[in-house]
Amino acid sequence: MSSNTNGRNGEAKEVHIRTGADYLKALNDGRRVFVNGQRIENVATYPLTREYANTVASWYDAHHDPEYRDIMTFVDKHGVRRAKTWFLHRNKEELESRRIYHDTVCRMFGRSFFGRMPDVNNAIFLTYIDDPKPWEENTRGYDATGFADNIRSFWAKMIDEDINLAPAVIDPPVDRSRPEAEAESPNCRVVEYRDDGVVIDGVKAVATGTIFADWLMVGVFWRPGIPDDQVMYLVMPVNTKGVTVLSRECVSRPDVSEEEHPLIGQGDELDNAIVFDNVFVPREYIFHLGNQEHAKHYPQRLFDWLHWIDLIRFGVKTELMAGLALLVGDGSGLLKIPATASRIADIIRFRETIRAFNVAAEATGFTTPGGMYKPNNVQLDFGRAFYQQYSKDIINELVDLSGRSAIIQPAASDFDEFGDLLDKMLCGAWKDGKQRLKVFRVIRDMFLSDWGDRGRMFDQFNGTPLNTIRMLTMHRTEFQPNGPMTAFAREVCGVPLVEGQGTVKEQVAAYVQAQDAKSD
Repeated sequence: MSSNTNGRNGEAKEVHIRTGADYLKALNDGRRVFVNGQRIENVATYPLTREYANTVASWYDAHHDPEYRDIMTFVDKHGVRRAKTWFLHRNKEELESRRIYHDTVCRMFGRSFFGRMPDVNNAIFLTYIDDPKPWEENTRGYDATGFADNIRSFWAKMIDEDINLAPAVIDPPVDRSRPEAEAESPNCRVVEYRDDGVVIDGVKAVATGTIFADWLMVGVFWRPGIPDDQVMYLVMPVNTKGVTVLSRECVSRPDVSEEEHPLIGQGDELDNAIVFDNVFVPREYIFHLGNQEHAKHYPQRLFDWLHWIDLIRFGVKTELMAGLALLVGDGSGLLKIPATASRIADIIRFRETIRAFNVAAEATGFTTPGGMYKPNNVQLDFGRAFYQQYSKDIINELVDLSGRSAIIQPAASDFDEFGDLLDKMLCGAWKDGKQRLKVFRVIRDMFLSDWGDRGRMFDQFNGTPLNTIRMLTMHRTEFQPNGPMTAFAREVCGVPLVEGQGTVKEQVAAYVQAQDAKSD
C-alpha cells in the first residue's frame, strides 16, 4: 500500500493518474444498464449518457493539466504523483488543501450541480481505511477473518487503478407502521453464505451515477426491524454478472444550444435503482456483514466525508447565487433601490453563512484513529441543515428578482432578424442586452428546468434529509440533558446531575465515538 502515505507537492519521478480516454474505454465493459426504458450498450457513446461520461473523463484529464497540478494532485512518499482524491490529510493545513481541491472541481464541472463526481464518490472510503478493524471485529454470523485486510487491499487497488467507486445504500420504502415489513421487502440481502464469499439478491432503490462508475459499494442505513441478512458492506464491479442498473428518465438534452442552455448540455448524473439477481461477491470484497448495531451507529460516519464535500459544494453554489443576484440587480437597476438591494443582501448573507459553517468545521476539527484530520461533524450537519431549510427561500427570492426575464427569452436565432430591437428590449440598465440575457439563461437552467429541479432535489435529500439531520443532532452525546450542553443551565438553575446518571455516550461504541469530534 505504497500510496497510502502523503508526500509534499513537488517533482515526481512518475505520474500515476488515469486519463479521460482510459476512463471512457473502461465504460464499454458489458455492464447491464437501462436508460429511459432502453438497454444501453455503451454509456460513453449513447446520446443521453455520453455528455456526463465526457464530463467525468474531463475530471480525469484535469489532473494532468499543469495549470491545476498543485491543486488537484500530490506526490506520495515514493515520488509518485497521484490525484488528490487519494490524499490522506493529517492536519488542518492539509485538510484545507483538499477543500480547495473539491471547491475547484465543483467550479469546473457542473457549476456546483454535480454531487457525485469521482472525488466525492471515493471519499466514502476514507472512513473504511481510517479504521478498518471495527468492520471485521463487529461482523456477525460469518467468519470475518481478514475483512480489515480486505479494506486495506481494496484501498490500494483503488489508488493503483484510479477507480471511481459509487455508493449504493438506500433501500426501497416499506410500510413503516409494521416492523415486519422490512423482512418482507425486496431489500437487497444475503441469500447464501459460502466459504469463498456470499450471494446477494434484491434491490437498492436509490443511487447516483452508478452507470458512470467502475465499481459499486453496497451498504445499508439502519432502520427499525432490519434483518441481519440485509446488513452488508461490500464492493463489486458495475459489470458484475446479475447486476442491472435502472436509471430514471434523463433530464439533460444533448441537442440543446450551448448559448441558450449553458448548463443543461453538460449532462445528467442519472440517479438509479440497482437490481441484484443472485450476485456472487468474492470474500476478498466483503468488509462487514450481519450486525444491526454496527449499522445503527457507524456507517453514517462513512458519509461524513461526502457531506463535507456537499457543504463545500453548497458554498460554491451560494456564491454563484449571490453573484447572479448582484448581476440581476445591476442589470435591472435594482441595486439603487433600497428595498430590493436589501433583498439581495439577504442572498449574500446566506452565502456568507454557509461559508462560515465550512470555516467552523475545519477550525474545530480533530484527529481520527487513523491519524487523519477530520472536520467537525456537528458543523457539517448544521451547515447542511441550514442550506436545506433556507435555500428554497433564497432561490425563490432570486427568481422573483429576475421576474419575467427568467422565462421570456428569445431564441438565439431571433437575433439574426430582430437583433437591434431585442438588444434594446433586453438591455435594461446595461448597454448590451445580449450580455444581460446570458444571466437569465443561467438562472433558468439552474432553477426553472427539469435539470435544475433535479439538482435541487438532490441537495435536499441526498444521504440525509433535513429531518434525519435533526434526529442525528439529538443523538449526539453533548446535546443530551445530562451532557455538557446543559452544564451551565444546571449551574444557573441549581439542578446537579444525579450520581450515576447514564449518558447516551455509554450506549455508543468507542470506535464510533472516535469518528466524531470529542465533546466531553
